[in-house]
Amino acid sequence: MEGIRIKSPERYLSISLMFLIILIFLFILALIFFIFQGDKDIISTLNQFYLILFVILVVLLVALISVSMIFTILFTKGSIEKGAEKYIMELNAEDIRAMNDAERKHLLQRLKANKERIEYLIKLAESKYHKRKLDEESFREIVRDQQKKVMEIEAKISEIEKEIKKLKKGK
Repeated sequence: MEGIRIKSPERYLSISLMFLIILIFLFILALIFFIFQGDKDIISTLNQFYLILFVILVVLLVALISVSMIFTILFTKGSIEKGAEKYIMELNAEDIRAMNDAERKHLLQRLKANKERIEYLIKLAESKYHKRKLDEESFREIVRDQQKKVMEIEAKISEIEKEIKKLKKGK
C-alpha cells in the first residue's frame, strides 16, 4: 500500500531465502566444476547410476527450494497484510494529515472493502447457523468478534473522513 510502511521482520524472509537459494546454486555449480575439471572424460568413467542419482538429487533440491520459496512468499504476504491492517487501525490524526490525498483515498477504500468482507462473513455465519451447520455458541462468538471489528473499522472510517474535512476546510 502506498505511503504505509510495515516494519516487520517477515518482509525480509523472502529476501533471505532468495539469497540462500543463490548460495546453494553457486555451491552446486562449483561442485560440478570441480568434478569435471580433473577428468575431461568423466561421464564415460563414472557409473551411469551415480550420474543419474546426482542429477535427480539436484533436480529434487531445486524443486524443494522452489516450493519452500513459494510457501514463504505466501506466508509473508499474509503476515504483512495482517500487519498492515493492524497498522491502519493504529493510525492517529497526525498520521492521516501527513498522507497525501491519494493515500487517504486508498486507505478509505481499503477500510471499506475490509468492512464489506467482514459483513459478508457475518451473513455467511448466519446462513450456516440457520442451516444447522454451525452451533449457536460458535455462531454467537463469530458474530460478536466480527461485529466488534466492523465497529472499529466504522470508527476509523469516520475519523479519517473528519480529518479529510478538516484538511479541506483548511485549504
